[in-house]
Amino acid sequence: MWLGAGSYFFQDGPEHARSWAERVARSTSGEPCVIKATISLIGFVDLLDRGHWNQLRRISDLVQNTDNEFDQMGPQSEYEHLTDEQKFGLYHHDIDHKICDLYVGLIEKSRCGEKVAGIRSSFSSGLQLHPASWIKKRNCVMLNVRRPEAILHIEIMS
Repeated sequence: MWLGAGSYFFQDGPEHARSWAERVARSTSGEPCVIKATISLIGFVDLLDRGHWNQLRRISDLVQNTDNEFDQMGPQSEYEHLTDEQKFGLYHHDIDHKICDLYVGLIEKSRCGEKVAGIRSSFSSGLQLHPASWIKKRNCVMLNVRRPEAILHIEIMS
């Protein structure tokens, strides 16, 4: 996934979680399951704060200028004509994943080995409310939990 290694949660997004669980279940012939979790954000890298931008940009430039091959889905206009099932197979974000993992490594090194608990970031996707709108059907805040101890409580919802 796009925020690197870890477990992913929608922050305050039970309908997003249900929709995602159903999509995964359809692609795997499994049963959808939604987990409600209480997560401590202590030790998280919060990408809602633009203070991370310059360093992320430097890492992005370095990663994209290497000879490594990465697979990453591009702008929505390139895939909006696909069915939901076809789109599900495109959820590869190797470049962002690599950038986030490298950034977390730098932060942990600067913290003398103290581990990053996770990453919080916004995600903008889906149909627009109107042609000039920034409001989209699947806008959300995602949590990438890298340290299991950040999960304080888990409850199975469905």
